[in-house]
Amino acid sequence: MNTSTPTPDPRPPKGRDRTKVSWSDALAVAITFAWLLPEIIALVNDGTISSRLSPAIEGGLHFADLSSGPQTMFTVALGLKLASLLCAVFLTTNTFTDMAKGNVFTEKNARRLNVAGNSIVVFFIARLGLEGLANNWAAAELGIDWWGDAGTSTPLSELAPALLLIFVLGALARILRRGAKLEEDVDGLV
Repeated sequence: MNTSTPTPDPRPPKGRDRTKVSWSDALAVAITFAWLLPEIIALVNDGTISSRLSPAIEGGLHFADLSSGPQTMFTVALGLKLASLLCAVFLTTNTFTDMAKGNVFTEKNARRLNVAGNSIVVFFIARLGLEGLANNWAAAELGIDWWGDAGTSTPLSELAPALLLIFVLGALARILRRGAKLEEDVDGLV
């Protein structure tokens, strides 16, 4: 009788690796949301847009004063900024929570930090890219010639912390990935 035995799969079965949300993860996201809430409330209640163009307009920049083009760009920029910041905060705190529990060198932590860094890139593109285009479009519609130095920070001052955070998260992700690989190598030796 010729019975063939199935060859074992060299990879272990991949179960659903679910992310556990701790109270500190939820608290960090709640604090971030509370920090962003005034901008959202001002837009919803008063129609006031908070952007780099706002100080150049007496009484502020109002949603109703703009055509649908800049309105859409401001709305998309605000949505992307909110979602990317909340994502970056959650993933970073969730990674640190896992690390505090002793799960330091894992591929999961490295992936989360990479996505958090990419979320900051999305925030940066939304803040300076989309919102910047919307500001220029709105300034052209409202007849504002010069608004670049309206008492706000420079784009470079917004760029530096974002770049620093992106590089730190990327470096930490690379360190964790390398540590996970070294742990695998060591486990194979023992």
